Amino acid sequence: MRAANQHWSVQRLSELVRPVRQTAQPADLPPETRYVGLKHVESKTGLHETVPLSDVDLRSGKFRFRDGDILFGKLRPNLRKVAVAQCTGVCSMDLLPLRPLHAGMSHLLAYQLRSREFMADVVRLVGGQNLPRVGLKDLLSRSIPVPPPAELVALNDLATLLTEAQRTARELNDRIGQLQDAATAMLVPRIGGDDPNLSNSALEGPIDELNVGTPDTVISSLHFENRTRSLFPGLQHSDQSAEVGRMGDTPRDPP
Repeated sequence: MRAANQHWSVQRLSELVRPVRQTAQPADLPPETRYVGLKHVESKTGLHETVPLSDVDLRSGKFRFRDGDILFGKLRPNLRKVAVAQCTGVCSMDLLPLRPLHAGMSHLLAYQLRSREFMADVVRLVGGQNLPRVGLKDLLSRSIPVPPPAELVALNDLATLLTEAQRTARELNDRIGQLQDAATAMLVPRIGGDDPNLSNSALEGPIDELNVGTPDTVISSLHFENRTRSLFPGLQHSDQSAEVGRMGDTPRDPP
């Protein structure tokens, strides 16, 4: 893989992270320990969730991870399931914890590892017909472009903000869906008369709890906009749309 521009270098993944293969048995861990399975990591976005061990039935050993580790989905890597851990816990062995060797690179590395360009390189090395997966040695032998130190912090902050923006958008979308479900019962009357179970008073609670368009949501959007302005003054922002200009040759993960 060639560098993004003349200021970037190309380094093997083995020079940037080390695999964490410390295992634990679920039966030996507190029930509140957080667990991440492959199904808990969303494809392409880096969004993921954790569940307490008490909510899942696990018997085999799991990998330990800590806050800031990169969880790389080695099973069916074409799904591009790569996320940055937000806590300490254990994960499925279909997820490989990778610990950055240098501080302040987790989100930038994760963004690159789930990019279409990187995965196109990885899928050529996948083995196994029924359960295709990439081997650790092959994964660590792959190369990625690395920005100079002067740009590293800002680019990692940008990758972090993009993940936060996706999470905020997802939460808002879920709330809008709840509001639509509640509103439909009020706006589309059933044939055959009113349903006493769908009175306005019965719907007031769910609607009041949605908080759609709360100041927090607006503040989050403005925070993202203002942070990107301060990090990259050269970016073109529009007050009428969410369009953000591309910053130089920064690697970008297409949807």
